[in-house]
Amino acid sequence: MLPSVRCPSCSRSLGQINADGQIQIDCPACRRSYGVVYGKVSGRASRWETVLYLTAKLPSLYKRRYELRITTPGRDLKVLKFSTLGRGDRVPVRLGDRISLLYAMRGSMMKKLISVSNHTVGKTYRLPQPIPTTGTMFRALGTLSVALFFCVLISGYGFWLTTALGRNGLSSCHSR
Repeated sequence: MLPSVRCPSCSRSLGQINADGQIQIDCPACRRSYGVVYGKVSGRASRWETVLYLTAKLPSLYKRRYELRITTPGRDLKVLKFSTLGRGDRVPVRLGDRISLLYAMRGSMMKKLISVSNHTVGKTYRLPQPIPTTGTMFRALGTLSVALFFCVLISGYGFWLTTALGRNGLSSCHSR
């Protein structure tokens, strides 16, 4: 018997997984789109990487990369790669276990893995917020820079800054 799916946001039942081991469904209550892949673990790999290392005395930041190979009941092989923060292996999955992977959808594309449920042992691992990518960090820094610029402009420091720059520019123009 194939497991049923519940919405992670509102806990409403969304339906049962199809015979091929996959389903894409929208939650009618919270209007979010989800996808599920269900199957047997046929391959598993994980390793940790250093994200930030300053010195031996300061704390470091690590992430663990996973690669899961899942054979669905429809005999499709799905390979899923994702990362979690930390050095430890927290995903409760072994070879031969029956698992389901719940992920958020954007259109027909996988957006973000939400949880890994092991139906063999009855454990579920919810992933924390994703590790920010370089693009996300640049967008955040850009937004912060624009906000800081407008704060300086509104507070009046921008007037003194442009006046000081204007005086230097005017004095150099008049001295020619």
